Amino acid sequence: MAIMAIGERIHFFRTMRGMTQKYLGMALGFPEKSADVRLAQYENGSRTPKADVTAALALMKQRADGAEALQLSAVTQAVDHAVAERKILADQRDHFINLGKTAGLDMLTATLATMHPQQKPTETINLSKDSAAGAGKAPKSYTKLSEVPEAERLELRKSNKPEYMRLFKAEYGMECPELGDE
Repeated sequence: MAIMAIGERIHFFRTMRGMTQKYLGMALGFPEKSADVRLAQYENGSRTPKADVTAALALMKQRADGAEALQLSAVTQAVDHAVAERKILADQRDHFINLGKTAGLDMLTATLATMHPQQKPTETINLSKDSAAGAGKAPKSYTKLSEVPEAERLELRKSNKPEYMRLFKAEYGMECPELGDE
């Protein structure tokens, strides 16, 4: 692996950070009119930066790397939290970390906030051993008529009159009047 010349390293750092020559030159303290020319000279090797410019570049790189490490840590923490909440699968972790690196932490957290925890089909339909098909028990049981949702109450009255009458008695403390065929 060949060692990069100072101009190549400046160019690499600048382009990796998405900076223009003018922007980096002005950040280093060069006048706006000559900032891009001076950086171009450094990058093409026609001029060598003085020690103070090299030190400033090294400090900028160090701070940028530190900020990048903090950003990556925050992205990783957000993704790990989403995995723990079952919003994403563990095998999608690397994809979402790369998304966070590219789009930024704010966009990633906004995206993850819109996601709901993943559920197994059995959790969604709330099956247990007692309420599974063929188990002979209803998945829900009520103690009084007011607990039954209105949409189910009408169906219960038509399809399961003894249960409807039991719930009526539990609710009102008296026998249910005889139900006619409806």
